[in-house]
Amino acid sequence: MVIAGERTLFDEAIERISAALEAHRDEPGWREVVERTRGNRGSATYVVTIHGPAAGARESYLIRVCGGRFEIVSRVVREAAPDWRVSSDELRRLCERDAPRAEGFPLAWLARRLGIERDGDRG
Repeated sequence: MVIAGERTLFDEAIERISAALEAHRDEPGWREVVERTRGNRGSATYVVTIHGPAAGARESYLIRVCGGRFEIVSRVVREAAPDWRVSSDELRRLCERDAPRAEGFPLAWLARRLGIERDGDRG
């Protein structure tokens, strides 16, 4: 089922997360994510599942993180175990922020998959 408008919202959220990583790339914790996704090591892909407001409505995308930049690779057609589950409301809140900030960005899922221990992260 396609959730109307979610692709655009997800695109914007991915850009904001990438901008936050760029803005904070020299800070502890953030630097590790950028370094571990640089070059060939950034070729791993992850499944992101977006849950919509209607029960059972969801979209899944395959993304890649390379050098701290998030890229959408494709839409996932078959059911796949998500690496990151996020609601459309969470994406909307993330996109309503005025500027990229380190606080509260949902990167804990990625840090765990990269083997990075980060205190205080959610997501």
